[in-house]
Amino acid sequence: METFRPTALKKLIDFYTKDNIISLRYAFIGKWLEDNENFYLSDEDRGIVSIDNMPIHDQYGKECGIITESLTFESELREKLQILENELKSEILSSNILLSQRQKKEYWKKILDSFDRFFKNNPEFPKLFPSLYYLKINIKNFLQTQFDYNQTPETFTGSSYFRTKQTTTKKKLNRIYDFLINKEYINDEQTSEDEFCSILNDLKTDYCITFMCSTEMAAVILKLLEPLFDNLNPTEIEKSRRFKSKKGKVLTSSNLYKSFNKAKNNNSSDYQEITNFFKDNL
Repeated sequence: METFRPTALKKLIDFYTKDNIISLRYAFIGKWLEDNENFYLSDEDRGIVSIDNMPIHDQYGKECGIITESLTFESELREKLQILENELKSEILSSNILLSQRQKKEYWKKILDSFDRFFKNNPEFPKLFPSLYYLKINIKNFLQTQFDYNQTPETFTGSSYFRTKQTTTKKKLNRIYDFLINKEYINDEQTSEDEFCSILNDLKTDYCITFMCSTEMAAVILKLLEPLFDNLNPTEIEKSRRFKSKKGKVLTSSNLYKSFNKAKNNNSSDYQEITNFFKDNL
């Protein structure tokens, strides 16, 4: 059976970084300025180099100006992005065949989320290099027309187990999920992004979170999640049976209180990392 390998997604993530775009821009500028003494840099931010090619003469034969030719990094970038777009579309079509319904939607979401993270962190780039943004639009339209796929709505609606606050968006929970996965506090093979949101929001769910970290750090994470909900507290967490320790035991209210106080008093590097993340991102 053919195995699905998201190589195009990895290329997208590697390509859409500030360091990479700046490096490509300077490489483009250097390529033209180093070997062509007639070229000069006319716009460093956009990566535009120019050359004064030919004088313009008026009707009397007098020189009245110069024709300037410009070469833009945007043109070269557009060519690279066209290749990436083709690879992404091909991989998306393969995902529709090789992945389950849940898996392919998670994969498609990762593609669109990669764009969103890049532009959130680099809001100046769409204006400098529009083709970077056009690729996002093209892929989003491709997913919509081919598979009628749209990203999940921004806010939660209806009743919620822990009474999700109106100000708690799915993007906030997704950002928390990414952090917990990247730091290996939870495992994405055990808990997907959609399952994570279901556990925290849905009235009924078949899923639970098994923390991969110590119970102390699990208690800190749950404590810092409390402001996003009206009814997420140790008592309700225990009653829900939706959260388990690394050993697979349901987290109890008494255990959460004791573990949180212990973690707070120890003030470990993990404790600081978690609290700093929540402070900076919520």
